[in-house]
Amino acid sequence: MPDKPFPWYCTRCKKATIEPSKQRYEFTQKHDGRTQQIVIDAIPIPTCTNCGYQTFDQSTLAVITEETYKQLGLLTPAEIRQNREVLYLKQQEMQDALGLGGNSLSRWETGHVYQSRALDRFLRVFFASGEARRILKNEDRTDVEDVEQVCLVKRCFSHIPRSLSCQRVTFRSDRFATAYEGN
Repeated sequence: MPDKPFPWYCTRCKKATIEPSKQRYEFTQKHDGRTQQIVIDAIPIPTCTNCGYQTFDQSTLAVITEETYKQLGLLTPAEIRQNREVLYLKQQEMQDALGLGGNSLSRWETGHVYQSRALDRFLRVFFASGEARRILKNEDRTDVEDVEQVCLVKRCFSHIPRSLSCQRVTFRSDRFATAYEGN
């Protein structure tokens, strides 16, 4: 429908009276066990001038999705994909480095699933720090110097429940985990 010129046909009142209309759009979004009010000012929503029926076309839904990510404080799907591509990583390479299972990264990059706040923070560290990427890619290393660097990264995530911590998804060496636990 977005390529079709206005006015569009309204399926409710059976008249060609749908026109673009900039409106305030509000809804609640539940994410990570919290409910947040999302407010978007002046979003173009095709609306019937006769009965008020609103049609959410692809461009309207794209604006709503983008704004929802921003208001939740999450990286958008485009930002995740662009950051991965800047690092010249394939999806599978990045999933392996982060210890993700299944198609998590693909679902985040397409916007099918919101990443948790904890994993969003983890992604930001991964994208921003070459040292964090090196540590995560070389998870079998047991150098004592790495333990100090990992502890620094871990402190950034100390508020994350242990079940979601990066230790669970990145450290598989018993010697390395013991060295970390000892600090």
